[in-house]
Amino acid sequence: MTASYVIIAVIAARLLLRKFPKRYSYALWSVCAFRLVFGSAFNSVFSIFSFKIKPCTIPENIGLMKKPQLSTGIESLTDAVNTSLPPANQFASVNPMQITVFIYTWIWIIGLAAVLIYSAVSYLRLYNALRGSVRKFENVYETDKIPSPFIFGIFRPRIYVPFGMDGDTLECVLEHERCHLRRYDYIIKPLAWLILAVHWFNPFCHAAFYLMNRDMEMSCDEAALKTQNSGKYSESLL
Repeated sequence: MTASYVIIAVIAARLLLRKFPKRYSYALWSVCAFRLVFGSAFNSVFSIFSFKIKPCTIPENIGLMKKPQLSTGIESLTDAVNTSLPPANQFASVNPMQITVFIYTWIWIIGLAAVLIYSAVSYLRLYNALRGSVRKFENVYETDKIPSPFIFGIFRPRIYVPFGMDGDTLECVLEHERCHLRRYDYIIKPLAWLILAVHWFNPFCHAAFYLMNRDMEMSCDEAALKTQNSGKYSESLL
């Protein structure tokens, strides 16, 4: 929940920075990633936005508490949530909260497994599709199995482009993809996807991943335009 506060704050800051270079908006998403990865170790996340909001805390023994309570960081929301939590039943062998925690834990595990399996299958299908690619030059490969250029690989990343892409279009495309290589976006994006897989249940994380990708691509466009003719680059995008 605290991570959701941070994502909302970054989205708001992103709107304020809409006339600035996109690399600043792109860099802001690292704050969200830090909070999502390190959790409660980042208790003062809102200090960078000059807000004073207490972090969300959920007791580890909430399933055994006589009166289950947690803190969301927002008093009104905390009261609403705590009112809805079922109290302990002294005559039952298992408390209602223990059952609730057990059920939702397995829902989270199944969701995480589904996302990881989907990712693995997609990766293998793409890997097999690229096996027949032809080397054009250096680390650039051509294939008729893809509709648009991208980078594939972690340890030995390669740029893949559709067959028939040449001239100014190829030059503009390669400048964009090489910008991704220089900034290690081919590593950052899979790590961001892994974070999203863990937090798949949080709609704010899906919004953050989508907007981060937009900022990543647009910041690369801006970097490429520094060395490319704007008219040719726009035509290549189309």
